[in-house]
Amino acid sequence: MKLSLGLGVLALAAPLMFSPASASFDDQFVCDAIGDGAYTITISSRDPSQASVVYQLGGEYPQEGEPDVTKLKAAPTGSGFRYTGGEFEFHGKGDVGRLSDGHEVVECRFQGEPVMEEEEARILPDLSDDMAWPPINAMGFSLGGKVRSGPAMDAPQVDSLQYKEPVVLIQNTGVEMNGYYWFKISYGEGEEGYQWGGIMCSDALHVIGIYETCE
Repeated sequence: MKLSLGLGVLALAAPLMFSPASASFDDQFVCDAIGDGAYTITISSRDPSQASVVYQLGGEYPQEGEPDVTKLKAAPTGSGFRYTGGEFEFHGKGDVGRLSDGHEVVECRFQGEPVMEEEEARILPDLSDDMAWPPINAMGFSLGGKVRSGPAMDAPQVDSLQYKEPVVLIQNTGVEMNGYYWFKISYGEGEEGYQWGGIMCSDALHVIGIYETCE
């Protein structure tokens, strides 16, 4: 599947050319694990010349405090795409790339929507009528990432949130993934969707299933 921002050729010393019509959602690449965690690179849909990289520990090893976020900027390259910032360099072509942190180089893959044949597509469960967890209605923040139509990675993407964008955690769906739960949330001007707890924090105490309590 092609990237939504169309990551076109970045000609050396030439201005960046992106298609606004195709840049609806943030593009995310997830890299191979390093130690107990992995890097995620997010390319902004609002300004595709901007990106960020964050290292997050796995669910078995909770991380104290907020993860470090490094801003990246698009850089000239002969073909494909390239972003640099701090000690990082991220470059690739199509839906694959490589990230260097100055010490190691890891492979990264675009996290796009899965393409399924019609006969293979499955209907996602509707948990709105009988959810396993009581309502929370706690204020929180997204750490950036995709909002989906259901509590699953293969649910269609409906929106994208920026780092530290306010949300209301309406309800824990009881659907677990990598040590965190999917939550039904509201954000913006009353929009609703689902986001994974591993990329959310809350000021409320004892919210089970999210990444952390916000500082």
